[in-house]
Amino acid sequence: MLGSEQLVSTIDFHSIFFFLLWKSMVLTNCSDPNIFQNIIFCVQQKKETHTGLEQVGGDCNICNISFPTFKERTLHSKEHSVKKEFRCEQCGKDFFTTPYNMKAHIKTHEEKSLQCNECSKFFRNQRDLSSHKRIHTGEKPYKCPQCEKSFSQGSHLKRHLLTHSNERPHQCSECGKHFRSSASLKLHQKMHSDDKPYQCPHCEKSFKYGSSLKNHVLMHTNERPYQCSQCGKTFTNLASLKLHQKMHSDDKPYKCSHCEKRFYHSTHRKTHERTHTGEKPYLCSDCGKSFASSFAFKIHQRGHTGERPYPCSDCGKNFYKLSDVKIHQRTHTGEKPFKCSLCAKTFAISNLSSHMRIHTGEKPYKCPHCEKSFSQGSHLKRHLFTHSNDRPYQCSECGKTFVISAYLKVHQKIHSDDKPYQCPHCEKSFKHGISLKNHLLMHTNERPYQCSQCGKTFTNSASLNSHQRIHFDKRYQCLHCEKRFYHSTHRKTHERIHTGEKPYLCSDCGKSFASSFAFKIHQRGHTGERPYPCSDCGKSFYKLSGLKVHRRTHTREKPFKCSLCDKTFAQAGYLKIHELMHTGEKPYCCSICGMRFAFKWGFQMHQKKHTHEEKSFQCNECNKFFRSISNLSIHKRIHTGEKPYTCPQCEKSFTQRTHLKNHLLMHTNERPHQCPHCEKSYNVSSDLKKHVLTHSNERPYQCSECGKTYKNSTSLKAHQKIYSDKPYQSVFTL
Repeated sequence: MLGSEQLVSTIDFHSIFFFLLWKSMVLTNCSDPNIFQNIIFCVQQKKETHTGLEQVGGDCNICNISFPTFKERTLHSKEHSVKKEFRCEQCGKDFFTTPYNMKAHIKTHEEKSLQCNECSKFFRNQRDLSSHKRIHTGEKPYKCPQCEKSFSQGSHLKRHLLTHSNERPHQCSECGKHFRSSASLKLHQKMHSDDKPYQCPHCEKSFKYGSSLKNHVLMHTNERPYQCSQCGKTFTNLASLKLHQKMHSDDKPYKCSHCEKRFYHSTHRKTHERTHTGEKPYLCSDCGKSFASSFAFKIHQRGHTGERPYPCSDCGKNFYKLSDVKIHQRTHTGEKPFKCSLCAKTFAISNLSSHMRIHTGEKPYKCPHCEKSFSQGSHLKRHLFTHSNDRPYQCSECGKTFVISAYLKVHQKIHSDDKPYQCPHCEKSFKHGISLKNHLLMHTNERPYQCSQCGKTFTNSASLNSHQRIHFDKRYQCLHCEKRFYHSTHRKTHERIHTGEKPYLCSDCGKSFASSFAFKIHQRGHTGERPYPCSDCGKSFYKLSGLKVHRRTHTREKPFKCSLCDKTFAQAGYLKIHELMHTGEKPYCCSICGMRFAFKWGFQMHQKKHTHEEKSFQCNECNKFFRSISNLSIHKRIHTGEKPYTCPQCEKSFTQRTHLKNHLLMHTNERPHQCPHCEKSYNVSSDLKKHVLTHSNERPYQCSECGKTYKNSTSLKAHQKIYSDKPYQSVFTL
C-alpha cells in the first residue's frame, strides 16, 4: 500500500498528465497521436522516478506488444515515430510514413457500418458520422476568432486561419511556389510528375489525383449526388455545389481592381483581370496559342488530342465539354427552356441577352479600325480579320485559305462525299447541319427571322442580315463601272460580267455560270428537283422566289405599282418593263451593230444572228442539226413517238415537260403571265413575249436573205419559205 507522499505524488502526476493531454488536444485538434504517447511516457517516467517504484514494462499502446521493462518499451516506442516504407496488402499501395499512419490507412478498408439517418450514407466510425451530420443540421461550432466565419469541422477552421496571415511555409523544390499547408504542397508536387496511379475501371483513362478519378467515374454513371436546395440543380462534387450556391446570394465580394465589375468567386475575378492586363499564362506546347483561363486551355488541348470525354446517351456523339452535351441533348428532347419576354421565342441555349439585341438594336461591340459595330463579340472577332490579309488556315486539297479554322472545316466538307445530316421528312441529306436546319423550314414554311424595317421574313439569320443591308447605303462599287451594291458577293458576281469569268461548270451539259446561285438553279433542271411546293395547289418550283410569285395568282396580290399611271403588277420585273413605255428607254444595246432593245429577250434573240452558233449535234433519222444534246434528245421523240409526260387530269401525253406544264394551265384556267402594258394575260410566257412586242416597234427576227425584220419567229419562218424552190408542195396530181 502506498504511503502519503507516494499518494500525493501519484495524484500530482495524474493531474499533470490530464492537463497536458487536454492542452495537446486543443492545440492539435486531435490530429497527432504521437504527442499523446510522448506525454504518457514522460509522465509515467517522472512518476516512477519520484515514487521510487520499480520501472516495470508493459504493453505498447500502438501495437499492443508487451515488454518486461519500461526502458525496452521506451526504445520500442521511438520506432513508431520513424517513417518507413510500407505496402498495403489490401490495395497494394506503397507508403513512406509512420506505422501509426499506416494503421490509419488500413482502417479505410474496413466496412462502413454506421449509417446516416438523413441520407443513408455509411461511415466507419462515430466521429466521421457526427462530422457528416452537421451538413444536414447546418451546425458550425468552430468559429474564427479573426472574422465572423464559422465551420463544421475543426480542420476547416485550422486551414482557414492560415488565410489571415501571409505565411506560406511550405515551398515546392521544383518551381519555388509556396503553400500554406503540407497537404497542398503534396498535391501540387504531383503536377511535376507524370505518374497517374488512379486508373478508371470503365475506360483507359488514368489520373494523378484520387478525387479526379472519383469525379471522372461519375461521368460514366451520370450520377450527380449533390443538389442545390435553392434551384434543384445537381452536381458531381461538393466543391461545384458550393461554388454554385454563391450565385443565389446577392453578395459579390470580389471586385475587379481595374473596373467596377464584381464576382462571386476570387478565381473568376482573377481570370477577368487578365483581360485588363493581357496576361495569358497558359501556353499550348502544340500550337503556341496562349490562354488567360485554365479551363479554356484545357478545352483547347482536347482539340489537339481529339479527346471528347462527354458522350450523348441517346446518339453516342461525343463532346469536348459537359455543357455542350447538355445543350445537344435538347435536340433529342426538344426542350427550349429559355424564353424571350418580348416575342415569346424560346431557345435551347442561354443566348437570350444576344437575342434581345435584335429588339433593342444595341450593338455594343465596336470595331477599332472602322465605325462598324456588332451585336455579338464573335461577329466583331470575325470582322476584324477583314482589316488584315492574314488567312492562316489553308485547305490541303485545293490550297484555298481562310481567316478562321471553323471556315476551313466547313469548306473541307466540299471535298468529301459524306452527307451525314438526313432529313426526317424526305430522302435528302446534307453535308452541314445548318443546311439541314434551313431545309427543314421548307417543310414547315416557317420563317422565324423578321426584318424590323420592312417586316420581311426569312428562314435564317444570315439571310436576314444580308437583307437588312438594303436599308442602308450601297458600300461596294464595281471596279469596272459606277454600279454599287449592298453586298460584296453581289459586286463580285457582277464584275464577272466585265471579265467574262464563269467559274461554275455544269458536268451534265457543259454550260458554265458566273453565279453560284444560277448554277444551283440550273442543276435542278437536270435532276428535276423542285423543292418549293405551293401549299394551295401543290405545284412545285425550282426557286423560292418562283413560289412567291406563283402564290400571287391565288391571292391576286399585285404589290408593285407604277408611280406614273397607278397600274399594279404581280412582279417587279413586269413593272420595270412597263415603265419603259413611259420613258421610251431601250437599255439593251448590241455591241456589234449598235441596235437597241427595250426587252432583254429581244436583245438575246438578236445576238444569235451575229454569233452564228454552230449546230454540231445531228439527228441520225432526218440529218437535222441542233446546238445541244438536250435539244437533240427532245427532237428524237418526234421519230420514236415517245411522249413521257402524261397529264394527271386527262390521258393526254407530251414530248416535253414544258408542253405538259402549259397544258395543265388549261385545266385550271390559270393565266399567270400578264402583259405589263394592258390587261391581257397568257398561259405561257412565250405567248406573252410575242404579245409584248406588239406594244413596241421592235422586230428582233431578221431574214438573212433580204434583211426584212419580223416581230416573231413564226412570221420569219413563213417569209423564208419564199426563198426555197417549192415552198408549198401540191397534194393533187394530174
